[in-house]
Formats: sequence, structure tokens, C-alpha cells
Amino acid sequence: GMDIKQALDAKGCVTLGKDMTLRDYAQGCYRFRGLAKGQTLCLLIVDEVKQLIARTSNTGNVRFDVVAWLLTNSMRSENLQNLALCGQLMHNAWRRQAWRSLMGSEAPPKATKGELLPSRFRKPITDAAEIKKTLSVHSVLTEADLEAEQKKKEEGVAKKRLEQILMSIRASGKRLPFDHRDILRQAGNLTKGVGALSDIAKSMGIEILDDEMLKKRSKEIQDKNERTLGKLRMIMRTVEESKTPLPFPMQQIMAQFGNLEMEVMVERLQEFLAGACGIAIKQDPFDIMVTIQKNKKTTPKKMLKLQ
Repeated sequence: GMDIKQALDAKGCVTLGKDMTLRDYAQGCYRFRGLAKGQTLCLLIVDEVKQLIARTSNTGNVRFDVVAWLLTNSMRSENLQNLALCGQLMHNAWRRQAWRSLMGSEAPPKATKGELLPSRFRKPITDAAEIKKTLSVHSVLTEADLEAEQKKKEEGVAKKRLEQILMSIRASGKRLPFDHRDILRQAGNLTKGVGALSDIAKSMGIEILDDEMLKKRSKEIQDKNERTLGKLRMIMRTVEESKTPLPFPMQQIMAQFGNLEMEVMVERLQEFLAGACGIAIKQDPFDIMVTIQKNKKTTPKKMLKLQ
């Protein structure tokens, strides 16, 4: 909007953009206040814009063709703006109805101290059939879109439930009689498969835990496994240091207890080595530290006895 003084005989250069209209062109040209009074303009047109101009008008008169093209762009822009305005007017149909419903509703009663402010709107719809009916009338989604959205939500809930069931089974230390993937595959539906898997787990006495309980149980299992592995390492070290001949290789002995749980297998292995081979297994230093933490009165002498 600033008027910068130019020479009386100045010559300006004007460029054309692909979406320029006649109004934009005129606004740019008349930055020169002295047009037709000594000042002149030179029009610079790139090849791409020249091809666009030729599609609209190609009479050979450049000034005539440029003005015709700019007018065409102006009409095209006005048409697009008209379509946008029509879309806004269509949206006003349901907005006006919503505004009337809002203005016709009654103000809620004053809430007493400690209570939530009651809503002035209608009570939320809880009936599934009523929700479906309302969505089908007012939603812009098709019936297939609504079904796909509902299926996606159900699958998300089923996946979360499946994760909880599998983690609960691992936390219990029990094993399913068959692979859980076979159950899901035979069900043909993730939701049905998760329900069947949940029933099987409950029949085995497995409690399905929530996220917080699963996190706590996972920490307990991790600590238990670390303690068991520490005992196993201590057994292997003691057997190696004792240099006592074993009736069978250690791997073959451990294979006999392979079907048991880790903690039970270590206990059976310890009993076997003590009874059959006379090898007394020292207590794991990890267990000694746990004993000290549980009983603060434990002295260094008692610790030496434990070792």
C-alpha cells in the first residue's frame, strides 16, 4: 500500500502467475501511479503460462489474449467461491436446527456444593438400537462404514483382552493343552476366539488379571526366575569344584526333570545330587542377600554359616 516515487519515464516489468485473476493483475500494475503519463510496463510471460493462455485465447494479440485469460481465471475463481458458499449454506441447515434445540432447552437446576454441574442437554442414549438408529439418520457415514468402525473397535478390545489372557497364563506357570493360535483359527472370529480362550483358562483355574496386577505379577515372576537361575549357576559351579564323578552327564540328568517348572527342577536336581552323589550345594549369594534384607538382625557370623 506504500506509494514509492518512481521516475516519470520509468519502465516496470509485470509477471503472470498460473492462478492470477484480472483484479490481481490490475492491482500489481497500478503500483505505477504514472501509467499513461510517461511510465510504461513490460509483460514477462514464461512458457508454461503462455501455454495456459493459448488454451483460452490464441488470437495472436498478446494483450488481448492475456486479458481474456485473466477474465477466465476470475470467473473460475468466482465459481469456486460460489460452490464453497453453497456448502456453507447446506451446513447451516443442521446448525440452525441445533441452535433452535439449544435455545429451547431449559437451564439446569443449581448444583449443591460438592456435586457436579448437571447438564442442560438430553440424557445420553444408552440403548444400542437407539444409537444405531440415530447414527443412521444423522451420520454422513454409510451403513458399511458404521459396521467397519464397530468391527474395528471390537477387534481392539479383543486384542487387549487376548494380551491379558496370555500374560495371565504365563504368570500362572501353567500350560495350555494346545496352542492358543489353533483356538483363534478354529473360531474364525477374534472376539469368539478370545472368549473361548478365556473359558479354557478359567476352567484350568487361571485368574485373568488386569493390567496393574499383570505388571506386579510379571515383576514377581522376573525376580523368581532370577533367583532360580542363580541357584542353577551355583549348582553347576559346586559340581565343577567338587570334581565328584556323576553317574550320568549333567545334561542327561537335567533332561529327566525337563517337564517340571524351573524352580521345581532346580530343587529336584539339588536333592538328586545330594542323595546320589553326596554333593552339598551351597546357598546362592542372592538368597543370602534376600535373607539379610528380610531380617536386619542377621550378623556377619550368621551370613558365614549360610555360606
